[in-house]
Amino acid sequence: MGGIDVFFILTAEFTVAFLVTCVFAISFYLFQGKDMAHRQFAALCMLIFLGTWAGGAWFRPFGSNFGSIFRLSYLLSGLAVSIPVFLFFRKPPPYGRKETIALLDKMQQEKKVRRMAERSVYFYLRFLLIFLAAAIIIRYIY
Repeated sequence: MGGIDVFFILTAEFTVAFLVTCVFAISFYLFQGKDMAHRQFAALCMLIFLGTWAGGAWFRPFGSNFGSIFRLSYLLSGLAVSIPVFLFFRKPPPYGRKETIALLDKMQQEKKVRRMAERSVYFYLRFLLIFLAAAIIIRYIY
C-alpha cells in the first residue's frame, strides 16, 4: 500500500466522519437551542467526531461503499456516540425569584454535587478523547 493510497483513505475517512459529525451536531444544536456555550458545543462536536471516525475505521465494513469507504459503518458509529450525548445533556432548570432559604441551601448542595460531577465527567471525556485519538492513530499505523 503506497503513501498516496494511505493519504487518500485517511482523507476520505476524515471527510466522511466530518460530514456525519456535522449532521449530528447541527441536529443537536437545533434540538437544544442557543442555550449551550460555544466551548461545550465544541467539546461535544469533538467527541462525536472522534467517536465517529474511530468507530467507522474499526468496524467491519458493511453497507454500500464509495471508493474504499463504507459510509454505513461511519453513520452507525456516529449514531452510537450521539445518542448518549443527546440523552444525557440537559438544560439547567430556570429558578424563580421567590426562593426560600431552604431552597437556597438545597441549591448550594446541588452546586457542590454538580461541580464534582462536572469534574468527573471532564476527566472521563478527556480520557475518552485520548483513547479515541489513539485508536485512530493505531488504525493507520498497523
